Amino acid sequence: MTNDLTFAGKMPVVINKNTSSTDLFEPIKSNSCDITIVSNKILSDLYTSDKKGIICKVEKITGEKTNTLFEGYMTPNTYSQHISPNLDSIEMTAIDPLATLKYIYIDSIVEKAQTIKFGVLLGKILSEVMVDIKYLIVENTVTYDSNQTVLDLQVQTSNFWDEGDNSMSCYDVLAECLRLFGLTITLTGEYYVIYSVITDHNFGSSNKRNFTRYGINDDGTL
Repeated sequence: MTNDLTFAGKMPVVINKNTSSTDLFEPIKSNSCDITIVSNKILSDLYTSDKKGIICKVEKITGEKTNTLFEGYMTPNTYSQHISPNLDSIEMTAIDPLATLKYIYIDSIVEKAQTIKFGVLLGKILSEVMVDIKYLIVENTVTYDSNQTVLDLQVQTSNFWDEGDNSMSCYDVLAECLRLFGLTITLTGEYYVIYSVITDHNFGSSNKRNFTRYGINDDGTL
């Protein structure tokens, strides 16, 4: 199908930063990508009801160097195409793995009554939507008990079910855990990054910031 695609317009690929204008300490900053192409065929390959059915990857190639600008999944069934023998414009939207977590619920990953390290929980969540991103960078702002980090903190999974026994989405679980410590996660294109929102807004600080890089295995272990 790749050879059938022709980009359209002056800005056929637009990467959007989906941030809140009211939530200064937003714990998840996700991205989306709008793509416009033209075709005189009915591109049935683009139709899917699977939240991870079609992978979208945008790369910038400069000589022998390739940088990933966006990586994610096309939103299920959200593209529009007129049925016509003419060359028609087709608009598609893809969302990054973090936004895809809204469609995955925590009961598919962990049991209700268990205690688990946040790092283990985080790895399990990211592995559900991981494409080619293999690294996580975490700012070292939360430490305790001989250099234990935020990833070592114990989480009680019972908190992720409401009184009606309905489980939260993985997106909401991740957001609530990070918000407790003033942390935000985003996807840069090649790395997941967890960083301190509070430090970001401490404009008078000239202190160096310290991060640790973790590899993400296919099974979600860090």
